[in-house]
Amino acid sequence: MFLPGEAPSRPVSARRLAGLLARFEVVMDLNMPALELNGITIADRAFYGCNFSRSVFRNCAIRNCTFELCFFDFSSHSASVYEGIEAKNCVFACSAFSEVRIEGSNFIQCSFNAANGASLFFEDCDLLHSRFNGVTIEDLRISNCNVKETRFLRTPADSVRFVEANQEDAIFVDEETW
Repeated sequence: MFLPGEAPSRPVSARRLAGLLARFEVVMDLNMPALELNGITIADRAFYGCNFSRSVFRNCAIRNCTFELCFFDFSSHSASVYEGIEAKNCVFACSAFSEVRIEGSNFIQCSFNAANGASLFFEDCDLLHSRFNGVTIEDLRISNCNVKETRFLRTPADSVRFVEANQEDAIFVDEETW
């Protein structure tokens, strides 16, 4: 496990992150804002309390990773595949998504508030107690997913395409006064 010696840690470069991931399976409290990752694969790693704010993930594959209390706010994700992700209490607010596919993953109490972009597809995922408030993603598809107590406040119901998903417990409210 890698845990920086002093808080807050200095921002991490893509090269330093690759070096850490080659040596450690668990990373805690790492500060990685504005990180640019292009064409990399991250597999079988766990991240706890890490900051990926304003980072760019382009042509990335992230597989079988755990993220708890991690921040991806204002990040950009494009042409990427995320599989087997276990995310709990993570923030993706105000992030941009284009041609991103998330498969076989669990998102528990995660925030996608004000996310935007061209396309984001969830397939065979659990989206439990998560938030998609004010989302403006042109093609947001939730296919074969378990959607329990997930909120879509100020996100029009017709802007989300559910395919064989149990959206009965999804909460849509399009009122400014909520």
